[in-house]
Amino acid sequence: MEIYPNIHNIVSENKTGQGITNAYLVTGITGSVLIDTGWKSDEQSERIISYIDQLGCASLKYIIITHRHPPHWGNAEFVKRHNDAAIISTEIEAPYINDYFENYKVDIEIDDNFDIDLGNFQISVMKTPGHTSGTLAVFEKENKYLFPGDTVMGKGTSVINPEDGKIADYLETIENFIKIEPKVIFPGQGDPITKTQEKLTGLIVHRADREQEIINLLKQKESSVEELFAQIYDNLSEWLSHLAKNQITSHLIKLEDEGKVTKDQNMYKLIDF
Repeated sequence: MEIYPNIHNIVSENKTGQGITNAYLVTGITGSVLIDTGWKSDEQSERIISYIDQLGCASLKYIIITHRHPPHWGNAEFVKRHNDAAIISTEIEAPYINDYFENYKVDIEIDDNFDIDLGNFQISVMKTPGHTSGTLAVFEKENKYLFPGDTVMGKGTSVINPEDGKIADYLETIENFIKIEPKVIFPGQGDPITKTQEKLTGLIVHRADREQEIINLLKQKESSVEELFAQIYDNLSEWLSHLAKNQITSHLIKLEDEGKVTKDQNMYKLIDF
């Protein structure tokens, strides 16, 4: 459906219970782009193609994949087969995505900003590491619309798994988002965000508070991730517990990189600073 003028959300099915992954179609005068494609399924693939055909918009030029996780690249091959649009991702994410693809590869691997002129929209595709090391975002310059993938969620905060991304990069990306002053954020999951500065600054505060909580606990005694988890969280499902432990680990990696924490086997100790 059209959620803003010339901005359409062809939503994916909720496959995981974590939230609905958005697939945004931006329709311009001289062409259109699709930002993420949803969980791979025949139903979602057909939904995207049918929607684009019925809309009768300008030809689909690009399929932009914000990052390597399955609900973002899932239907890209199907859409490309029907529209022959070029698939865009970053140099870092492309190898992961290509490993999943069966018949195609990422066509354009960006290592810097990549600008797209759609006539009525001027789009910049830019590297925004953090959620993963090669995540990208899309910024529409005239209206100041930001499509950050899962770097910004409609509710809550983004997950940063230690094997995927780094909290230090994420915080720098959020600071850069604050500087460009988006008027509307179209998140990877959830509804559009209009209180953008409040949302973005809140994400930084949340991470700072969690880091300080970990530091305060380490001041009392050296601890493992499991021990820190037991003191910070309670009553989480098995899946959410896994994600929460990953967040603690990612914070500890940041503190270790900054020389504030040392690790001995599975135990973390605070260094005086």
